[in-house]
Amino acid sequence: MEVNAAPWTAVSVSLGQACLLATVSGFLSHILYFIRGYHDTHALQILVTHLSLYLALCIMAVTRLGLSRGLTSSVALFSSYLAALFSSIVIYRLFFHRLRHFPGPVAAKITKFYGPWTARNGQMHLEQNKLFAKYGDIVRIGKYICCIVRLRIL
Repeated sequence: MEVNAAPWTAVSVSLGQACLLATVSGFLSHILYFIRGYHDTHALQILVTHLSLYLALCIMAVTRLGLSRGLTSSVALFSSYLAALFSSIVIYRLFFHRLRHFPGPVAAKITKFYGPWTARNGQMHLEQNKLFAKYGDIVRIGKYICCIVRLRIL
């Protein structure tokens, strides 16, 4: 009597199909999770979770496919997921976010790192004056921060 393999082990999926599934997963993770709520306080937990899942994927792929093909496949899958996730985030923040109509630097609309980057030399007030000169009295300086407003005292 022959013992049949479990149904999930008999499924053969090409790397291209798996990458497509990873791409859809990246897009859906943005739409269903990251777009909702405030996740900045959970950044370390999110990073550790993603790294743990990647490590598990590497181990599984190397075990089933061998070292070279396993690493190549796991990198391709994880890269597809991350490319879709970050592309979806950038497209959303630039074209669909409720603050998209406020003028400001593109980098500030995409990432929260813009503020710390411009303040790295302790001259944020000078950077803000440059932004006011370029964009006017209302400037969007972050992905969630609506704007900074220059007050003029008469």
